[in-house]
Amino acid sequence: MIYRSKAPLRIGLAGGGTDVSPYSDLFGGAILNTTISLSAYASIEPLDEKQIILHAFDRNEEQRFELTDQLPIDGTLDLLKGVYNRIQKDHPAPLQGFRLSTFVDAPAGSGLGTSSTLVVAILGAFLEMRKIRMDEYSVARYAYDIERNDLKLAGGKQDQYAATFGGVNFMEFYAGDKVIVNPLRIKPEYLHELENNLVLYFTATSRESAAIIKEQVKNVNEKNEKSIEAMHHLKDQARMMKEALLQGKLDEIGVILNYGFEQKRNMAANISNDTIENVYMAAKAAGATGGKISGAGGGGFMIFYCPGNTRHAVIKTLNTFGGVVRDYSFTGHGLTTWSVYTTTMNQIKDIVQASIAVKQDVLKDETLLKTVADCVAVIITAFKNGNKVLFCGNGGSAADAQHLAAEFSGRFYTDRDALPAEALHCNSSYLTAVANDYSYDVIYSRLVKGIGNKGDILIGLSTSGNSKNILNAFAVAKEKGMITIGFTGASGGKMKDQSDYLINVPSADTPRIQESHIMLGHIICQLVEAGYFG
Repeated sequence: MIYRSKAPLRIGLAGGGTDVSPYSDLFGGAILNTTISLSAYASIEPLDEKQIILHAFDRNEEQRFELTDQLPIDGTLDLLKGVYNRIQKDHPAPLQGFRLSTFVDAPAGSGLGTSSTLVVAILGAFLEMRKIRMDEYSVARYAYDIERNDLKLAGGKQDQYAATFGGVNFMEFYAGDKVIVNPLRIKPEYLHELENNLVLYFTATSRESAAIIKEQVKNVNEKNEKSIEAMHHLKDQARMMKEALLQGKLDEIGVILNYGFEQKRNMAANISNDTIENVYMAAKAAGATGGKISGAGGGGFMIFYCPGNTRHAVIKTLNTFGGVVRDYSFTGHGLTTWSVYTTTMNQIKDIVQASIAVKQDVLKDETLLKTVADCVAVIITAFKNGNKVLFCGNGGSAADAQHLAAEFSGRFYTDRDALPAEALHCNSSYLTAVANDYSYDVIYSRLVKGIGNKGDILIGLSTSGNSKNILNAFAVAKEKGMITIGFTGASGGKMKDQSDYLINVPSADTPRIQESHIMLGHIICQLVEAGYFG
């Protein structure tokens, strides 16, 4: 089994930074964001080997460890390790080897919430594997706690909630890590136009958000009025953006973005730089009415609102700065998890070996082999005396009964006359009528009473040896002077006392018993054919 998940990255449209403590604790924060078709992916594949393999395909990094319940946090693939460590701590399970593979559609530090989204995706894969059920709020809080408390990573709260919930959301942040996610019911035509007009541009740079967030936190703690006032304005911007989207006032989107860009510069010193400023001014000169830096700032992705048909001119201008315009679409789905069943070579080999082991036990059982030989002799005698062989079973054993009857009445190896053999369940009209009018328990006994004769042989197949309809049939067969042969599992069940000849396969595993039943049945058919026809 492979356990997979994906979680969408997000574009922050307004209010960015107000989700970061202590501002959100003191004043309450508000953010409007939307998830997009760029995602973080995680996949967990259990291994037979006693090791843990971590592989980030987008970073081309891999680490291997011997089985342990806690992996070292050392600066390499810590997001993967942190989630595993926490899951193993809170939901302990027997250690098993596995491969955890990840991939993110955008570079780390690019401003689309990549790190937090990846944590959500990894967490989702582990929850899928461990069959742990959590609602969206619980998943997002769990991911946030792993990042902030276990891994000591700086950041806000919006990314975890966006990745988990998906869609366009107005989020509110309060003291005590309280978060309220308000999904916005925006008309489809408004969203289509927003998606068409919003250009996503990667500056071909990434940044370390921690330093910017650290300064932002410092400004709040030191009561820097300019910084705090800027964050108040950004919170207002989120409300302005919500109203514009809900009411379809799309011509205001660019103006609202520009308002936020002006305010965000005042939050911390490193949010903008000369490169960002030059790109921003060039995009506006080409027709954009506003834009913003995605995430904490300092680099990464930028977005620009380009009304009408100005997006083409803006894109042409942006391409001169050496960055990349990324295609995307809005998505309404958050964290998604699923399982994929896979078959390993070891699984196949184990099953084959288990079947072989039962047959080897049969081979060693001299008493059982003699019983098989005796059955061959009594069946040959019955056929020579003009008697017939009847078969009965249920489910898979019914299929085996029909199979073996056909080997007698048709042919096995040689071209010869038919032998009188019949599986008692093959007349479906009889079977359903008697089961309905009388009882399923008498479907075989009633027919044996009707067509069975002294000297006939009744072969019953039951892995448990306790099938009531077969036991009833054997009782009637005894009354009529028929010979009974029971095919069962190791114990023989109640058929042990009802069978003249008991072929009890030395196993309690139903599939393995049935496999040996058909093998021993074939042996009997082959030897009867050879003995009867010479």
